[in-house]
Amino acid sequence: APGPTDKICRLAREAALRALEIDDTLAEAHILLGAVKAYYDWDWSGAEAEFERHTAKHQRQQHD
Repeated sequence: APGPTDKICRLAREAALRALEIDDTLAEAHILLGAVKAYYDWDWSGAEAEFERHTAKHQRQQHD
């Protein structure tokens, strides 16, 4: 049976994906989605891709 962690991760994923639908430049949404992929899905390559997106977008935001 799904527990509280399942619900929290599902809600976090939904929130991150919704935020990225609205604005794909949100570095925070990429880091949240990366964390869910790493710690819940154990999707290391997917998490790495999100962390890299976060880093690239965060660096661009600092230069704007």
